[in-house]
Amino acid sequence: MMKQTVLRGMMGFPCRELPEPHRVWEEALAADTATRRTLYIHIPYCRSRCPFCPFYLGGAGEEETAEYVRLLRLELERWGELAGRFPVNAVYFGGGTPSDLGAESLVSLLDAVRKNYRLAADCEITVEGRIDGFEPEKARRLAAHGANRLSIGIQTFDTELRRRLGRVSDRRAILGRLEALAAINEFSLVVDLLYALPGQTAARWEADLATLLASTRVSGLDLYRLKVSDTLPLAAAIRAGKLPPVPDGETAYAMHLAGVEAMRSAGAVRISPVHFAFDARERNLNNTVSSSKQVCLQFGMKAVGRLAGRRFMQHSEFRSYRELVSAGRKPVKSAGLLPPDFAACGELAGQIYRPMRIFPGRVAAAAPAAFRERVETAVRSGAEHWAERGFLTAEPGGGFALTERANFSHREMASDLMERIAEAYS
Repeated sequence: MMKQTVLRGMMGFPCRELPEPHRVWEEALAADTATRRTLYIHIPYCRSRCPFCPFYLGGAGEEETAEYVRLLRLELERWGELAGRFPVNAVYFGGGTPSDLGAESLVSLLDAVRKNYRLAADCEITVEGRIDGFEPEKARRLAAHGANRLSIGIQTFDTELRRRLGRVSDRRAILGRLEALAAINEFSLVVDLLYALPGQTAARWEADLATLLASTRVSGLDLYRLKVSDTLPLAAAIRAGKLPPVPDGETAYAMHLAGVEAMRSAGAVRISPVHFAFDARERNLNNTVSSSKQVCLQFGMKAVGRLAGRRFMQHSEFRSYRELVSAGRKPVKSAGLLPPDFAACGELAGQIYRPMRIFPGRVAAAAPAAFRERVETAVRSGAEHWAERGFLTAEPGGGFALTERANFSHREMASDLMERIAEAYS
């Protein structure tokens, strides 16, 4: 039976659990075809926890970290012949905090990827991390071994606000490090900024935007609204009165608009609802491919991937991961069969992300021929409904453009449209 607790959406999708996940993985590899794909490598550890982060797994000592890198390299090598036979469009080292690994560890993983996988000629290779984890010499070594994109979670330049988020580096240190990295000129340098932080005012947000534009030379920017889950330490601190509350929804929307206008005035190219490029080397290719729910080959503890209509999740417990990798088996903990509407819903998700427009006919083309007319009708009817609510604008030629309200908050719309697609299959 389909899991009804998981809704279709930009981030989640229901699937039917399958027995023997190792067998399912091998069957998926055999059924793989040459479609666009990403390779995701998960580094689960962080030396400290950010109170707003829902992904924290824990820290690790040097011995466990070194063993994890060795096992991860083994996993990459073991599956390179089968999983790496088609070109990879983007490689992403995520976490956790990949930059907490030393240069030697990251270089060994980069070399394992390049040796065992066919990388597309324009493959984007991203290493994610914190500003204090990317010393210039370390960044140069990563570039020399294939990394061409650094993604750094700045969150804010405001030292006081950073302290509230548990960040150590102050404004001066951040700007100095970003300048040193930009001077290397070896990669696309991308940063994240958060808005709607506890106690953040419009003036402080505008100061962050001004600092970014006047005092840095980054290639790209992600603008994210801070969302505080009730289960996170940040929420507990706000409830206890230790931190001021976050701005309400309409105030957050005004901050979003201010960010978009600042990017427009600076001549940035908008790649997605939240991502902007300042120069041609920034493509955000990993997220572009992933947004349309195409193939994602997963490696490492807690990594999640997709292949041949199946979804995989790997073990998050170190002992299980070590035992399986050491035995030459893929460390998948669970496998699920994605429903027939997954391809059409993926096409819709990719359109919402980029080019931020919905084309019902193109969504329908991703469905089997017998369902295309019904899918197109369902998407068009749903798009008209969301246009009435101010999330979409009808355009000549039958497409619908996302409004700024949708760029700010489109997940409910995406989920609704995907459920309409699913109904068209019934």
